Amino acid sequence: MRKYDKYIVISIIISLGFIFHWKYINEFPSHIHAWAQSDRYALALGFLKNDFDVFHPQTFVMNKQFPDEFKNPTDNSITAVDFPIHDYVPAVIMKSFKTTSPWCFRVYILLYSFIGLFFFFRLSFLFTKDIFKSILIVVFAATSPVFVYYQSGFLPTIPSLANAIIGLYFYFKNIKTKKQIAFYLSILFLTLAVLSRTSFAIILITIFCVEFLKFVKIKKIEINKLIAILVSIIILLAYYFYNNHLRNVYGSMFLNNILPASGIEEVKLILATIYEKWAFQYFSNIHYLIFILIFLAAIIFSLKSKNLIGKIERKGILILLIMLIGNIMFFVLMMKQFAYHDYYFLDTFFIPLILFLLILLRLLPDFSFKYRNIFFTVFLISISIVLISNAINSQKNRRKTKSYSNLALMISNFQKSKDFLDFLNISREAKILVIDAYAPNIPFILMDRKGFVVMNTTYENIKESLSWTYDYIIFQNDLFMSEIYKNYPEITSKIKRIGYNGKISVYKLMIKENDCSLKEFFGLKNRKPVLSEIITFDTIINEFWSNYSLTSKISHSGKNSSYLSGNEKFGIGFTIKQFTELNQSNNILFFNAFILKELNIINNCIITVTLKSKDETIYYKSFDISKDIKIINKWEEINLFFHLPNPENKNVELKLYVWNKGKNSLFFDDVKIELY
Repeated sequence: MRKYDKYIVISIIISLGFIFHWKYINEFPSHIHAWAQSDRYALALGFLKNDFDVFHPQTFVMNKQFPDEFKNPTDNSITAVDFPIHDYVPAVIMKSFKTTSPWCFRVYILLYSFIGLFFFFRLSFLFTKDIFKSILIVVFAATSPVFVYYQSGFLPTIPSLANAIIGLYFYFKNIKTKKQIAFYLSILFLTLAVLSRTSFAIILITIFCVEFLKFVKIKKIEINKLIAILVSIIILLAYYFYNNHLRNVYGSMFLNNILPASGIEEVKLILATIYEKWAFQYFSNIHYLIFILIFLAAIIFSLKSKNLIGKIERKGILILLIMLIGNIMFFVLMMKQFAYHDYYFLDTFFIPLILFLLILLRLLPDFSFKYRNIFFTVFLISISIVLISNAINSQKNRRKTKSYSNLALMISNFQKSKDFLDFLNISREAKILVIDAYAPNIPFILMDRKGFVVMNTTYENIKESLSWTYDYIIFQNDLFMSEIYKNYPEITSKIKRIGYNGKISVYKLMIKENDCSLKEFFGLKNRKPVLSEIITFDTIINEFWSNYSLTSKISHSGKNSSYLSGNEKFGIGFTIKQFTELNQSNNILFFNAFILKELNIINNCIITVTLKSKDETIYYKSFDISKDIKIINKWEEINLFFHLPNPENKNVELKLYVWNKGKNSLFFDDVKIELY
């Protein structure tokens, strides 16, 4: 290797990192697997709060996911977790720069990935002795869509992956040079990889197996190597038992049990899901094409020449085979996780596949011809442009989260909630009960307060949570009706609002229950609406209303009502195409109607509200009223509240309509819409 080659490679690695991540380096965890990533972010913030006590890691959630599925409140937020060194260091960075911004975490993970990619280049050069092959394989690995997405994320997968690559480099260097220090460094970095991400134990166990096979073959135990292996095992077992102690005493926010498929049918379903969701996120089409072409070329040239496989290649093939067996066993045990967590691929099959590609490149001969360097430079640049372009597009696509998705709404709703709670003079030490959260730690991170979370808003879970010891209750306004009130309507008589910012509401549990209407509960009783429209089907109907069928068969008041037959997909609708009234901090849309059903069964009768701006849906919310219509041939009143956002573009289309998804037969009368 020429002296300046490594600087060229370092420049390439850093340039790729800049291209992929400069736009997102301070992004809050808010897209694919935001739950897992926000949990790690919470750990780093937790170290700032517990004076950097690395042996008692904590998040913000005081009722842990495991083993009780958030149903057991505790008096602390300590959690069991694989050794959290890669959450601890970002906390130190935050402390040093006096900020808790996400860039502190993302930059640390990104820099660690650079080190891993550089050592992967060194590993490749150790095999191939060819700068072009080595750069090709680095670019190949560095542009994997799944690698790029997590390269500046919050998960320990990337630094553990980097440590595993460093460990493999030193192991093969030991094979080549016989230097003991290289072996010790190999075991050190592989042990670090396993400590923070247990799945990397497969690589460490593989090295142990290879060494013990060598001991058997030479009929001699190398004491120095055995001591290094035993020290590694002792360290890993020590933390394993300590982590079990944490789990038994405090519980955990992190999975520690196996999740195999329940049968052959589920195996088929999981494999289909993996292919559909992740196959072209692991690698892109061009990656697979490059892999196939290199594989075919390696087979052809290896048949012509038998001198390409040396000692280091044979050892690499043995390691690869043992590693694959271990990864397949792990895949079987954790199959359900692979279906929904793409980063498990980085934990397992990424290194074997790249190592296999490395061996294939070694089997290709070193072509020597005039202008060789120019040809391969142009070739590498051309291939890299395509791979980089695919990776950039993948980054963009992975961040295409709908503005009205549960995750995006939750993050938007809790933005600036810390300042809002400070304004209400709510102490940073106050314990908060958050009812309904898409990802448990996110609302608490944004509030900068600890507390309890209700993830599954069943009647039993909400009722039980209200009996816990906390100071305040918070819920997202636009989820109250559909996720809380629908399942536990009694809540309106048990809590009293003390604060409201249009997105979240802060409540306290009342000592004495007090029945009140929904309008009173939302503080609308004495407020005048900025918009009020009613359709009785007996007077002239304005242009805002649509899709109604008049009938005099039955009515709630007057002579007429509107009939929705089972053959109609949509019922009565209300639309204002150029709506400009959303200019307040709190926009509550009240829907009131009297509905009568003809048949005993009613399902999937959905009231839907949307806001659109320039053909983009900025708000979408639906509420199934099926369970609220209980009695045949009797008019029943329905009251719904929708908390609308305050869009930047004040000129929007407001639409409310009945979606008759269940093909129901219903009568509607005295339908009213009010905006407060």
